[in-house]
Parts: sequence; C-alpha cells; structure tokens
Amino acid sequence: MILSTLAGVGISFISDLIKDNGEDLVKEGIKKVTGIDLTKKKELTAEEIKAIRLAEVELRNLDFKQLELEMENTNSARDMQKTALNQEDTFSKRFVYYYAIVMTVFTFSYIIAITFVPIPESSVRFADTVLGFLLGVGLASIINYFYGSSSGSKSKTEAMLKDK
Repeated sequence: MILSTLAGVGISFISDLIKDNGEDLVKEGIKKVTGIDLTKKKELTAEEIKAIRLAEVELRNLDFKQLELEMENTNSARDMQKTALNQEDTFSKRFVYYYAIVMTVFTFSYIIAITFVPIPESSVRFADTVLGFLLGVGLASIINYFYGSSSGSKSKTEAMLKDK
C-alpha cells in the first residue's frame, strides 16, 4: 500500500521496481539506501518522501554515469583506430580489419563445422561453449565496433519488458 502511495506522488522509479522485483525487494532496497523501514509504516512524512526522491535521483545519475563510461570506452577505441590510420605502417592501419575478417571467417567456419561434422558426445558442451563465445563475444564485439553500441536495442528491450 505504501509503495503505491510512493508511485502516486511521482516516484516512477519505485513503481518500475515494484513491477520488476516485487514489493519486498523494493522495501528492502529503500531501507538499505535511505534507512526508511517501509514494513513498519502506513504513511510517509514529507521528509521521507524527499529522501526517497533524492535516492531515486542518485540512482538515475549512476545509470547516466555508467552510460557515459560505456560511450567513452567506445569512443576511445575509435580514436585509437583514427591514430592507427595516420601511421605509415600498412599492417597497423589495417589490423582491425584483418582481425575482423579472420574472426568472422573463423566463426562462420566453426558454425558450419559443428553443424555438419559429427561431434563426440563428450565434446558437445565444449563445442556449445566455444560457439557461444564466438557469437556472443567475438562476432558481437566486431559488430559493435563497426556499427556502434547496442544501447538503443538494450533500452528498447527494457521498455518492452516493462510493458509486459
């Protein structure tokens, strides 16, 4: 009841958390962050609502800082490539492209191999692990590098999950 009151006074973060995690986890989280024990309260004072709103702002700031760090990381990798392109050494200029080609060809070759070549029963988990790594880390990193971060896709997925 008290959590729906919080959502009603404009603390949208709380209502989102309730949908995702349930009331008990939200109450526990609010107690850890603000020290306010919602299990023993029926109504909140204006100061308590203010404290919870400040905690919400701080959490959103942390999310924003994390996004900034991710973008900075991507930009520094691209800046490194710009520096490499200004060098005289042809291999250094094209290393990222060579690496991307080799990883892509290897990944697709591996997919074809484990699809058509019989794998011993004892090696199936190993083959699945290597395939997951190649697709999830190797190929995904290459696509992310050349075509940008999937943060837009991530936010769309989160929005779709919230609507359910």
